[in-house]
Amino acid sequence: MDTLAVFYQVCLYFLPAVTIVLLLFLIIAVFRVIKILKNVDVIVDKSKTTVDSVNNTLFELQKPVATAVKISGGIDLFYGYGEKALNGLVKKLVVVSRKVS
Repeated sequence: MDTLAVFYQVCLYFLPAVTIVLLLFLIIAVFRVIKILKNVDVIVDKSKTTVDSVNNTLFELQKPVATAVKISGGIDLFYGYGEKALNGLVKKLVVVSRKVS
């Protein structure tokens, strides 16, 4: 029982001091969180301007890309017709060469 009484007396003296120290650490932590949140707000604003700039650039690039896609489609179509014509010519040459031989 004597040990518990001594522990009780020690707690009576040190518990308020420990509580004050913990409250100070809590206040410091809250201020740091507030500072971080303010920095996040600045970073979000900067990233918003960057995203807007990229969006404008992509919007400007849509017309040239559409033109490139149309040209590519025309080239593919031309290639397809050329391939069909060449295959037809080769088949006709094979038929004619068989008739001659």
